[in-house]
Amino acid sequence: ANVNNAVEKFTSGGVGSVFTNSGLNIPTGLAFDSARNLYVASSNNNTIQKYTPGGIRSVFASIGVSRPFGLAFDTTGNLYVANNGDGTIEKFTPGGVGSVFASPGVANLPNGLAFDHAGNLFVTAGTNTILEYSPSGVQLGLSSLSSFFEPNALAFDSAGNFYVASQGNNTIEKFSPTGTDLGVFASAGLNGTFGLAFDSTGNLYAGNLNSNTIEEFSPTGTVLGIFASTPTGTHPEFLAFTTDAGVPLPLANGYPVPEPGVAGLLGAGALAMLARRRRVPLENSRQNATEAQANAADAQANATEAQANATEARANATEARANAAEARANAEKARANAAKARANLAHFQGENGEKRQFLPKNTLFPKTHQFA
Repeated sequence: ANVNNAVEKFTSGGVGSVFTNSGLNIPTGLAFDSARNLYVASSNNNTIQKYTPGGIRSVFASIGVSRPFGLAFDTTGNLYVANNGDGTIEKFTPGGVGSVFASPGVANLPNGLAFDHAGNLFVTAGTNTILEYSPSGVQLGLSSLSSFFEPNALAFDSAGNFYVASQGNNTIEKFSPTGTDLGVFASAGLNGTFGLAFDSTGNLYAGNLNSNTIEEFSPTGTVLGIFASTPTGTHPEFLAFTTDAGVPLPLANGYPVPEPGVAGLLGAGALAMLARRRRVPLENSRQNATEAQANAADAQANATEAQANATEARANATEARANAAEARANAEKARANAAKARANLAHFQGENGEKRQFLPKNTLFPKTHQFA
């Protein structure tokens, strides 16, 4: 992928071209199925995009996807997704039906995925650790070493040794099949190490996030030079390979091992924004997770307070309605009293009128006694 949110394709000679730029928003992990379809983790829109060999796109999955990073297929065609957003590993059937395979948690946000030859899944996590899961999702082990700093992609060689790209200190660490740390495999030529992939002769390819290059190493860790350079600011990340004809490479014990002379589809960090985010030590991810938990607690407290306020508001509304009813009753009583007062007044006026009948006009001064 490159700065235009595209997946870049490279010939065996390291010449690059855009394979696709459709539907991607910060593409990261890449993986091929046995039918030559390419799957791309589109991190910023929480989708897994599927591309036919001809580049026709469809959305393979969106439900159960949370800031996806690494991708890996098992031998039965199930796709595993490292959800860096919610700390889970999602498993999708070939038909796209998802379920949670494992939950490393927000303290171990998963990054890279790779299967060993026994079908166990290895995961690099945000707390500078490597997790191992059985095919059924049972956690088998956890390695946390001071030599790790922002571990990303993993890769297995044909002998079962596995290698970890340690982005923060620009090294590739090597481990035996039993998990023994064999030390630093390579450090020269690395600058923001991210994606890893082997060819069948044992040469290792590494994506340099910061220098926009794909470096090649011999089986002993000797720098063989730059295999390819990506455009400035593209920041290559995860790597995946096919043959020159675009066919997924043969499987070693059921798991892909790249061969020499291949056309590689190289995942790059898409936007400089992604590179900046990925270059921040993963300690920040843990800090962000802690902050998110604190924010969630605050939100819960605010929700509780809001609920209490709503209860109080309902009580106040009930009281207001009671006061209004009382006011209406008082008004009704006042109207009744006013009506009664009017009736009394009318009665009084009626009595006075009857008395005036016995006192006709000029009674006090009869006409005969009036002054001239």
